[in-house]
Amino acid sequence: MSLPRLDPSIPETIEPLASRRLQARLARGLLDGGAIDAAAVKAGRRSMLKVCEAALQAWLHEHLGELHCLDLSFVLVLRSLTETDRSFGYAEQEMAPEAEIRWFATCGLWPIGHALQALENVHEGLGATVLTAFDENSDVMPIFTPRDALEVCREFYWHGEDDESEAMANCETDEERRDLAEEMITRAKLDAAFPNWATDFASKRPNLKVHQLRRLKRGALPPRERDVIDNVLALKTARARLLAARATADFDAQEDGWFTGHAALLAWNEDDLSMRLYDDYCNYASESESRDTIGLHPLDLDICASLHQWGSAMKHHFECIRLLDRLIGLLSDGDWLQADNS
Repeated sequence: MSLPRLDPSIPETIEPLASRRLQARLARGLLDGGAIDAAAVKAGRRSMLKVCEAALQAWLHEHLGELHCLDLSFVLVLRSLTETDRSFGYAEQEMAPEAEIRWFATCGLWPIGHALQALENVHEGLGATVLTAFDENSDVMPIFTPRDALEVCREFYWHGEDDESEAMANCETDEERRDLAEEMITRAKLDAAFPNWATDFASKRPNLKVHQLRRLKRGALPPRERDVIDNVLALKTARARLLAARATADFDAQEDGWFTGHAALLAWNEDDLSMRLYDDYCNYASESESRDTIGLHPLDLDICASLHQWGSAMKHHFECIRLLDRLIGLLSDGDWLQADNS
């Protein structure tokens, strides 16, 4: 007896008609805008969403390029106003858009402390300036830095204070205080893990001005240090262009909850406190309301140029992302420890 077989024309999954209509409108817009061609639409007629997502990934690779340290993913989200939504009284204009692009990141661990300390030894303030470049661009790529490590200690260990004194005062016995000091990350442990300028506010660090960086670059520096300075200067220029265009291109998801979508964890070394602090933070966030969307952009399904308009607005973000990716690579590559000890 042979097993029954379904006709090949029967789809593997059944999709609501409203969803297929949304996909068709999206494909039509991308087709009219030149993001996909008619052959791709015909070949992928069973799943227009997959065709559109493939077109998005190809378009992003063309405009963003290949990243070596940052791992980003961009997804297309389609939705329609359901009868359930209407029953709760939501008006059509109050709902999320029918289609949007969202982007996320996979967090990787990158030890850069030896590089920053070596740069600081080259010239006071150079290492601090490089670290500040990451903090200043947290709105483009949220990266967990030593400054964030201090904030986690304040939030989760020190009752909002600058050290553990308040937490210790709540202990009733000396034994409880000893056990707590052994278990928790104290201010002494944090200060031993990072130099003071690394955990300070970016605006309070001994940052070098642009003209100081340019003058330093003209001096007798090894190629690697010169590359780092070039990258920081390029990042400052790219950020200036980004801020100038920000009025018409703000992609902040503006969602509630603790943010857990960091694109990188910048540790001082491979076995310092950063990983534990980041894990504690993420575990706490997961028990409450949390979010991991870095940014989003609504797509107008009826405007064929919508994707290209988004790409034009994102070009400054892409430029900053490429430079941040390259800077992480420069700092995490090679034997900076030898330079630090020289």
